[in-house]
Amino acid sequence: MSRVDAVHCAIGRFVVAFSHFHSTTELMVVHLLCPSGKEVDQKRAWAVISGNTTQPIVDSLFSLCHEIKRHDWSDADFQVLTSVRKAIQGLINERNRIAHDVWSLGHPNRPLPEGSDAERVRFGRSPSKGAVVTDNPVTTEDLHVLTETADHLRGIVRHIGAMVLSPSVGTPSQGLEVDADGNVRIKESGEA
Repeated sequence: MSRVDAVHCAIGRFVVAFSHFHSTTELMVVHLLCPSGKEVDQKRAWAVISGNTTQPIVDSLFSLCHEIKRHDWSDADFQVLTSVRKAIQGLINERNRIAHDVWSLGHPNRPLPEGSDAERVRFGRSPSKGAVVTDNPVTTEDLHVLTETADHLRGIVRHIGAMVLSPSVGTPSQGLEVDADGNVRIKESGEA
C-alpha cells in the first residue's frame, strides 16, 4: 500500500470510529430520556435528537447525567465526568480539524515535513496578525491513535450510560479512573 493510500485508509478508519462514537452517544441519550424502553417514547426521543452534530449530543448526555444523578452522585463523580468531557471535547476538536483542514500529501513545490505522512493546513485570521496559516504534520500512527481514542471513549460513554441507568454498575468515581494526564479508563472489576 502506498503512503497516500495508507493516509486515506487511516482517515477513513477514524471517520468510521468517530461515527460509531457519535451513534453510541445518541443511543445513550435516548436510553436516558426513555429508561422504560417503550418504543413510542424512544421514537419521540430520536425525533428530537436525530440530525444533531456530535457537540449538542454530547452536551445533552452530560446534562442528562447531571439532571438525573445530581442528588445521587458525589462531587468526585462529577469531577470524573468533567475529565471525560474534556477528553471527548479533544476528540471532537480533532475530528473537526480532520474534516475541515486542507490536507496536503506532498507536492514538489512544498514537500511534507520530515517524518510525516501528510500535513493538515488551516487558514485563519487574527485581529493582531491578519491572515494566519497553521501547519500540522500528521503520520498514519497519529490517525490510528485517534481511532483508538474514539473507540475507547465510545466504551466510556456506554459505561456512563449504564451507571446512570443501573445503580448496581456503580458511580463514575467507583468505575472510572482518571490519571494525572487526564486520561480516563474503566477500572477492572475488583479494583477499588
